[in-house]
Amino acid sequence: MRSIVYWHPFTYKIIMRLIYGKYYIPFYEKIANEIGNMEVLDICCGDCYITKFLHGNKYLGYEIIPTFVKQAKKRGLSVELVDIKKQSFPETECILISRALYQLYPTHEGIILKALNSAKKKLIIAESAINLASSGNPIVSSIAKRSTNPGVHSSTKRFNPDELRELYEKFGAKKIEFLGRDLIGVFEK
Repeated sequence: MRSIVYWHPFTYKIIMRLIYGKYYIPFYEKIANEIGNMEVLDICCGDCYITKFLHGNKYLGYEIIPTFVKQAKKRGLSVELVDIKKQSFPETECILISRALYQLYPTHEGIILKALNSAKKKLIIAESAINLASSGNPIVSSIAKRSTNPGVHSSTKRFNPDELRELYEKFGAKKIEFLGRDLIGVFEK
């Protein structure tokens, strides 16, 4: 069953703003700066908030939640209803996987390989490394894990900083840096 976070892009954005606090906007500014003026394929694009920071970029979003796709299309965005575990990726200058890798577990490494093979210039993976779902408090952890079920392919796996750094290094990240709760890996061709 889909959790409240994924009921609608509006609830998603409010909850994300609360969770990420003062790093909410700087996160998107950082990612947009990494993308520059390249065309971008946004994997698990959610509410497509990154588009507010992109200026003139050719943008395509892939999302598995129909409500999110419908709302993005109402905003005039190019977003497709796609199960990325089954879909090939078009060759694109830049591919972005933002705060979605945990949802792809245990197939995340295959998705990363597919993205690396399709990214002509750059792959950016930004994943939360400090999670409420990993809290030492079992009540907080349990609530957080149940609150992030998109209704399909749900996973309770959360990556810690060491796991993410090891994963990024395994796939050859050129840059790895923390911003707030997120560990960002940049893979360049």
